[in-house]
Amino acid sequence: MIWLGRMKETIRRRLLIYAVLPLAYVITGRLGLLLAVPPGYATAVFAPAGIAVGAIFMAGPSTLPGIFIGSLLLNVWIGYSIAEHLTLVSAAAALIIALASTIQAALGGAVLRRAIGYPAPLDNPRDLVLLLLLAPLFCLTSASLSLAGMLTLGVIWFGDLPSNWTTWWIGDTLGVLVALPLLFVFAAEPRNLWRSRVWSVAVPMLLCFGLFIAIFIRVNSWEYDQSLFEFRLRSQQFADTMRATLEEQRGFLEQLSDAFVSRRQPVTRQEFHGLVQTLLHRFPIIQAVEWAPSIESAERARFEAAQRAEIPGFEVRQRAPSGELRSADDRAHFYPVTYVEPLDGNERAIGFDLASDATRRIAIEAATTSGNLAATAPIRLVQQQGSQYGILLVDSVSSGSSGPGIALVALQMSTFAGTLVQPLRSTLNLRLADAAADVPFLDEIPGSVPILFETEFNFGNRRYVVSTTPSPAYLATHRGWQSWAVLAAGALGTGLIGGLLLLGTGHVYRFEQLAKKLRENEVSLREKEAELESIIYRTPFMLIRLDRDLRYRFISEAYLAMTGRRPEQVVGKRLSDVLSDKDFQAIRPHVEKVLQGNRVEFEREVHYQGVGRRFLHVIYTPEKDDSGTVTGWIASMLDITERKRAEEEQKRAAEAEQILVRELQHRTNNLLAVIQGIAQKTFSGAGSLDEARKMFEGRLMALASTHRRLTKSNWAGVSLSEIVHLTLEPFAARTEVEGPDVMLSAKNAQNFSLALHELATNALKHGALSSAGGNVSITWTVASGGGGSVLRFRWQERGGPPIFGPGQRGFGTLLLESTFQAVDIDYDREGLTCEIQVPLSKNEFGTAPRLSA
Repeated sequence: MIWLGRMKETIRRRLLIYAVLPLAYVITGRLGLLLAVPPGYATAVFAPAGIAVGAIFMAGPSTLPGIFIGSLLLNVWIGYSIAEHLTLVSAAAALIIALASTIQAALGGAVLRRAIGYPAPLDNPRDLVLLLLLAPLFCLTSASLSLAGMLTLGVIWFGDLPSNWTTWWIGDTLGVLVALPLLFVFAAEPRNLWRSRVWSVAVPMLLCFGLFIAIFIRVNSWEYDQSLFEFRLRSQQFADTMRATLEEQRGFLEQLSDAFVSRRQPVTRQEFHGLVQTLLHRFPIIQAVEWAPSIESAERARFEAAQRAEIPGFEVRQRAPSGELRSADDRAHFYPVTYVEPLDGNERAIGFDLASDATRRIAIEAATTSGNLAATAPIRLVQQQGSQYGILLVDSVSSGSSGPGIALVALQMSTFAGTLVQPLRSTLNLRLADAAADVPFLDEIPGSVPILFETEFNFGNRRYVVSTTPSPAYLATHRGWQSWAVLAAGALGTGLIGGLLLLGTGHVYRFEQLAKKLRENEVSLREKEAELESIIYRTPFMLIRLDRDLRYRFISEAYLAMTGRRPEQVVGKRLSDVLSDKDFQAIRPHVEKVLQGNRVEFEREVHYQGVGRRFLHVIYTPEKDDSGTVTGWIASMLDITERKRAEEEQKRAAEAEQILVRELQHRTNNLLAVIQGIAQKTFSGAGSLDEARKMFEGRLMALASTHRRLTKSNWAGVSLSEIVHLTLEPFAARTEVEGPDVMLSAKNAQNFSLALHELATNALKHGALSSAGGNVSITWTVASGGGGSVLRFRWQERGGPPIFGPGQRGFGTLLLESTFQAVDIDYDREGLTCEIQVPLSKNEFGTAPRLSA
């Protein structure tokens, strides 16, 4: 049904606008933005720009909602990918870009449709030049509006604006030049042309563009590796610097340990302060340098008392589960921090028993066992309140005036590494971790960013991992444009190749259409020639062509068939050689008239030699050359001999019809007069009205029966025997009928029918047919008289009740006497006898067999 078809078309159109178009926009846009420049919204080839402009160009403003939805979804996705979550700023940026892209599509589609028109075959230089010139102009729209909004929102910095704007504009322009022809191949009109360009335009363009994409990937990879050379160099430099710095800490600790061993007197707090100042001045990033003597459990009280002389409240402490420091539990061995430099900020470390913590104890045992410097796993330093991790570099002092113990350096690793990497902040982001630990010391790299440099080094029985990624500032300053230039040149080259292919295929298509049209015209011409030949040779019209010399130049088959001649017997002969002299002289005025340049039409009976006379309807049409001179004429003739005969026959038939009508009118008048007489006689009697009605109906039925027989015989007459038998059929067993075959005229048949009806009715009521033993004898003969034949008819009743003469003359008697000239009625007591004599015409009598009931 029509409404169902319209509903399906509406659903299909809405799916294309609100599902297919946004999906194509998002997919092609996401693929294109894989090549985007920071912050990720501009790319060198942006195919959705061409898809959007093409949709408006082909389908009009109804596609704007689909374009807006596709652009909004794409840019929301990009904003989420950049920040790893959707922010209000990224949502606003997506909305601005979607509006700008929709405005650009509406402007570009309308401009191209007005300049080029639609359907657009794009098969001529003018249309392609307009596309190449107009695309860069209307593609200024989205780049300008979008980046202005993003600059206002703070999504991009002013310094990045020129490169982003240029990339955006070029990307949209190249997207239009590449994607628009490809979209047209799959959806544009004229459909036959664009469908034929799948292999000749779309596939070569895609292959060409794919080739340049492959080249771009290789060049971009090489370019990327080149741009990371300095980054890798700086990353390795940082790792080496960090390792060297730690090695310097090792050397200092070894010197410090040697000082404790070589001194003859115990090292005092002031002397310790002097020993470590050189290191602290050189490495201010060191959290603390400490000395922790080895104290046996039995010496704990005396040691604490001695230290309180210099530091009131001193005691050996350990960290409680809550993180607070409390008095250390009793154990066999203690390593309390006794000296610490600088003291400021490290007061909480005074008295802390390093052996109370398992991680610190492992490092102490490793240092005292091996005699080499050992580093702890990541720990939370006692003097630090935050969540950052540090390490202790531990060196064992086995003997000396100050007794056995350990010298150590406390490093807050995030501060330590951050200070070392500070000169390289513009180059890299750092992650520093202990290889065996779960939590890094310092992590400046987002989880979604890939690690591009990683190295390891060993120090103090621990392995450290240095991981770096290039910073955005480094990538911005080391961005290479060679690959972008290759991609842009490839897209432009693909567009230009597509244009050339469009021109070539357009010319081929036009030539093919022209050749097809020529073939169609040739076929049409042949069909018309065949049709004309069919008309000329098969039409009942006779066509002949004659020149000014009255010679036959062409004759049709119909003319040859009528004349009974062959073409060679007529073509080339003069008109006077074919027609009789009389007929030629008769049509000569018409010939002279047509040779004067006039159209002639006439009907005439013409005698053809060897054929006879034919009646023709003739039309003469003059033939003229370019100058208007009559060079001959064409005669179209229709043989109307049969039509003329039919017209004459029709005329005779019309005359006969008029005679029949007059005869019908006459007979109708007679019939009406008879009916009127019957009615008058019937209803003027003395009987009741009901009896009169029944009698009238019976008489009309008798009259009608006779008329049916007359009509059946086409009023040629009715047999008297047939009238007698049909009238007396109910009494066939009591009647005897005998007489020759007499064919009565219509008038006599009508009269005898009424007479027999009256006689039979009277016999049934009063005569022989009213009693069981009665019978009727009906006979007739035909005798020749002086003026012709006479029919003598006799009706005789016997065996009925005695009868007497009528008291008054009834309708039957009056009917018989008024109808027939000679009627004799005898009212004998034995039965009624009626004799009728009627003169017959010669057509009313014929020999007939004897008939008997």
